[in-house]
Amino acid sequence: MKNEDTIIDAGYLPAIKSARVTSQPYTLALHFDDGARMVADMSDFIGRYQALIPLLDPAVFSDFSLLEQGGGLRWACGAGVAADTLRRLAEAQLDLTGRDVQAWAKRVGLTVKEAAQALGVAPRTMEAYRASQNALPAMVTIACRAMEQDPTLLHARLAKSKRRETHKKSAGRKRA
Repeated sequence: MKNEDTIIDAGYLPAIKSARVTSQPYTLALHFDDGARMVADMSDFIGRYQALIPLLDPAVFSDFSLLEQGGGLRWACGAGVAADTLRRLAEAQLDLTGRDVQAWAKRVGLTVKEAAQALGVAPRTMEAYRASQNALPAMVTIACRAMEQDPTLLHARLAKSKRRETHKKSAGRKRA
């Protein structure tokens, strides 16, 4: 196979249509090419990367432009952040609600009982999560997103739960 015959499908790469600084410090309102409008709080993100430290100055933070084809943002100081990184940051900052957890379970093909097992909670707790219109605990949001991004985590959690059930059943038979 020749190099020019190789095709790499990177999947969907978001592009930013527009961006503006919000009234909150280090926060951007982003509009993506798929119509999604999101807010990304970059306060912690900036402080963790040496190249972004200049953005801690509010005047510097507000002086940015879109990269070609919306591939990210470039600040006048030379720092830049890719659109997919900003999208993932904004998505990760969103809390899940009951409706979101229901949609997650459906996307990954889990029953209520299996979803509870994967999250390590009782089925009653899972039902309460599914009925909630409020933000769920951060650990639930993080676990759902991690298991969806890496199905190996999901399968490992379900296998561990099944091993526990098998162990409980066999322990019960030994007592009888």
